[in-house]
Amino acid sequence: MINQYKRLDVFSCNYQSHARFENKVSVYHVLKARNCYPHGCIYFKWKCKLFNKGKRCIKGFNYVGKKCVNCSYYTDIKIHSQPKINLDPAAYQQFTEELQLFEDWLFDIENHTINFMGTIDVVKPRLQKEIQGNEHSLKLVGFTLIFREAYFDLMHYEDLCYVNISPAMQQKVRFAEGDEIEFQAIVQLDRGRIILNRLRNIEFITRSDNRIWTVSDALVVKQTATVFAQQLPGCLSCAHGVLVDVADFSGRKPAKKRELYCLKGTKDPDVCIHLLPVEILDNERTCP
Repeated sequence: MINQYKRLDVFSCNYQSHARFENKVSVYHVLKARNCYPHGCIYFKWKCKLFNKGKRCIKGFNYVGKKCVNCSYYTDIKIHSQPKINLDPAAYQQFTEELQLFEDWLFDIENHTINFMGTIDVVKPRLQKEIQGNEHSLKLVGFTLIFREAYFDLMHYEDLCYVNISPAMQQKVRFAEGDEIEFQAIVQLDRGRIILNRLRNIEFITRSDNRIWTVSDALVVKQTATVFAQQLPGCLSCAHGVLVDVADFSGRKPAKKRELYCLKGTKDPDVCIHLLPVEILDNERTCP
């Protein structure tokens, strides 16, 4: 069983923001988050005739927004973006069947407690960022254990899944990369990712000798971590790269996004000694 929601080989889309991911979009984004197949989506690109000529706005605005609609210099362009299928008919039919099996399995376990067994691939601090006006705060809210395969009850799940734990649990249990463990937890879906929470009945099959993250360590790197403008594939698959959930309250409406932080404090990924050439990976598949 794999996570059909995170597949990138099924759909592609010409929406402008997808260009940085080579127009690859996940099944979850198309069929669940946007529900834009087969009809696509329509959006309007706002423009100002004065800005296009390098002139200033007559009302003193610095960007085109909703208040510009009645202005004579305002114009908009209607753009229709539509996902397309990258698979041939036979392969797409096979995908729909596998998707149905995956969703049936997920329906049976989501929000239920299951028996879990797997080997930890990596442990990462779990950070959250909040923006209020010109100020922002970065908080340590726990740790994430990442597994590349595991057993959910008797089902062999051959894909990434994530286990969220509190700082107190990490201090007490001391999980480390390479630990083979069993426990019970509740399965949840977060933007197409499978997340496990509320661990109990934890048993170690084998313990590794790898580094153990402490709360003190995480608080130190939180202060020195650097943010990157782009979500680079190599950084996303690196043990030092962390995707941070960001809640931005500086605009009219709260906005949610994700930013990539480097726990090593690297300012330029081009000179990072930890960054190795890797295949282009889906950012949602490689980090929590």
